[in-house]
Amino acid sequence: MLDYDTKFDRREPLAVLDVHQVRELVSAKLNGSEIKSISSLTGGFMNSNYRIVLRDNTSLVLRISSRRADLKKELSVLKHVYGRVPVPAVIGEHFSEPYPFALIEFIEGTLFSDSLCSLEFENLAKIAFEAGATLQAIHSFDLGQAGFFDENFVFNPVFENFGGSLYDYICSRLVAGRVRERLGAKVADRMLEFVRARRDVYWAISNSTRLIHSDYNLKNILIRRADSGWKVVGILDWEFALAGRHRKFPEVRG
Repeated sequence: MLDYDTKFDRREPLAVLDVHQVRELVSAKLNGSEIKSISSLTGGFMNSNYRIVLRDNTSLVLRISSRRADLKKELSVLKHVYGRVPVPAVIGEHFSEPYPFALIEFIEGTLFSDSLCSLEFENLAKIAFEAGATLQAIHSFDLGQAGFFDENFVFNPVFENFGGSLYDYICSRLVAGRVRERLGAKVADRMLEFVRARRDVYWAISNSTRLIHSDYNLKNILIRRADSGWKVVGILDWEFALAGRHRKFPEVRG
């Protein structure tokens, strides 16, 4: 099984703040509510997260990001899908330096990746079904255009043809940049040859403008035990979301 915590490294340095710094940072967004406790949350490769518990036992997540645009984009997507996809509510946001941050609802649960081996087959099947239904709900959002978008759902670049634009994008990343550097020239060139040999396959992909999470994996699916077993309660980390063509699966029905 893929161990996400050892396979990947953090891309951004952790923002290490003490209790007083956290209080000073968020106090203006709490409408006078008093903080009961603050603790650091593990996981994630780009953001720094803290759990804040208020005196009324309300729990929030303080998410600090050095990538302001990515944070704004994620919050916009959360607001857009809230109520139809299990995501945390956005409580507050602040984008000034040195610590752009958001306060979002803390959802009690366990990462699917941490629970996979301990779940009985019946519960595992139920959660897998729910995860599929949730993915279907994500893809139900039509954004009107295909491509990468910002926090205002402004598309740049726009994919006039999703398959063809995806082909061009993959090739450009294999020719130069971080992907090529990490793969090494030899592997990147072999992959580029492989992709170019299948150009027609990419261009044959029909166009679509549906919301795609782009990082839908076990580490971003939050689950919790319920009366009827286990259920999906949260989908996390939307920084890489885009609009385009998803793989078509049969409709999920209960």
